[in-house]
Amino acid sequence: MPRLKHLTIMSVVAALLLLLGACSTEEETTAPAAPKPAAAKQPQKPASAQPAAAAAPAAPAATAVVASAPKKAAAPAKTGGILTARRGGDINNLDAHQSTSLTDVPFMQLIVEGLTRIETPEEGGSIVGMLAESWEASDTTVVWKLQKGVTFHDGTPFNAAAVKFNIDRAKDPEMKSIQADYLDGVSSVDVVDDLTVRFNTTGPNAFLLRNMADRAGYINSPTAVGKASLSEYARHAVGTHAFKFKQWVSDSHMDFEKNPNYWQSGMPALDGIRIRIIVDDAVAMAALRAGEIDVMPISATQYDVLDGEKGIVVAESTCQCTSSLHMNRSIVPTSNLKLRQAISYAIDREALVKTLYNGHATVIYGPVAPGFAWVFRPDYKPYEYNLDKAKALMIEAGYPDGFTYGPIYSCGTSQINRQRAAAYEQMLKKVNITLDAPLSQCSVGSPRYQIEHKGGGYITGYGNHTDPEIPMRQRYYPGSRKNVGQTVFPNYADTLDTALKEYDQVKRAKLIQDAEDILVDNAATVWTVSKNITNAWRDHVKGYIPHASNFDNMRGVSLDK
Repeated sequence: MPRLKHLTIMSVVAALLLLLGACSTEEETTAPAAPKPAAAKQPQKPASAQPAAAAAPAAPAATAVVASAPKKAAAPAKTGGILTARRGGDINNLDAHQSTSLTDVPFMQLIVEGLTRIETPEEGGSIVGMLAESWEASDTTVVWKLQKGVTFHDGTPFNAAAVKFNIDRAKDPEMKSIQADYLDGVSSVDVVDDLTVRFNTTGPNAFLLRNMADRAGYINSPTAVGKASLSEYARHAVGTHAFKFKQWVSDSHMDFEKNPNYWQSGMPALDGIRIRIIVDDAVAMAALRAGEIDVMPISATQYDVLDGEKGIVVAESTCQCTSSLHMNRSIVPTSNLKLRQAISYAIDREALVKTLYNGHATVIYGPVAPGFAWVFRPDYKPYEYNLDKAKALMIEAGYPDGFTYGPIYSCGTSQINRQRAAAYEQMLKKVNITLDAPLSQCSVGSPRYQIEHKGGGYITGYGNHTDPEIPMRQRYYPGSRKNVGQTVFPNYADTLDTALKEYDQVKRAKLIQDAEDILVDNAATVWTVSKNITNAWRDHVKGYIPHASNFDNMRGVSLDK
């Protein structure tokens, strides 16, 4: 079968995980919060969610109106059947507000929906309404008009009170939800009427529209939440989406059944979905070939093996994820700018793409991943491989004979991390830098470098945020705990703060690029590659669009067999 490619210019994606992990991140880049004890009491549903006082806030100085109803796909011609997908490991929970791992997202996305959705590249990549029909954003508020006639799987009406309940729950300190970080700009939520809800904000916040497509914006049934303990709800979430939770057999499979009352007419086409947990890649590929698996993420090596195989479709697309070598800018010798620039010039990114990813990756030189096509600059190549420049900068930095660089920690000891460390070691040897990289589990390496700020560097990556500015703030903004060494880059914070207030996407993209230039000019990190998303599915699966951050397009998928 012919391969399907969506490379370089086609992806504006949400902060989340690729379908079943094909664009997996090595770490959750928001500070994880400890789960609540199993018996802990749920935050209570308000006894009555009364509309806010009729008096609206004073008109703001600037207003951006967005009317963006979801683009409803045509109802599939064929209906019925159970689609079987594969995942390489089990998840923690289905409750968006308790979730601390991006790996939970593809499962919960079958059940719950956000106020917004970020389109697939084929659809245009814009922010569109999902449970919100439209919205109006200003300097001090975002007013959401909600879809009519939507009910939760348990029959509870979806309305403004349900939205307020969910946002308040995510922000409740007792929940200790990491999603609260994405709602920092929301000071309060008012029910205006049954289908209108107002977020009062501390200022303009362009993050918010995109974050409503991620876990912070997922809407759970207040009734179901109120009836269950946290541990119970974590294993049986109730939402409004096209599929309802049916069964979870740990380390084996999870089943979802059709929501016959789904608000988008004619959907879903499938009677249900089963996600099988298959740890071994070889076993999973054999199951795909045998027709036991309908769709699954695949590695770069598997992509090349399956490409052209009868009955199987393979596809790849860009990802909003990055791999990088972080450098501790607060200690000698990497406090030296020229030395950091030398290290960046010494890394052969094209070679990494060829040898580590079989060509299924994109070279990057800054923190903006190619999956953010509205910001990413394909021709932006400030540190192309140049050993002569690297050696000259080593001399200028005062290290003509090189040095030993380390310890370099890592987030995990996976094969790809070992390969990255080995490749960096070989490349840096050419400029007389000896890399000391004792690989470590995330539980060791992440806090040692990112919290204690120890070590010379850190081999890791990030992925699947809804917005490129989020990791740029988390790792480099003054005061951020992941800003190792608390480096202050002139004009950087002001540039990002201006970008945060800008709702116009074209203007905002330029501001984010300006902030990226500041980081790159200061060689804040060695950004190396962004691995592409690679997926495979049987050719009887119709209407499936692989995407870095959502599984909700399954509502329009059908089986022709």
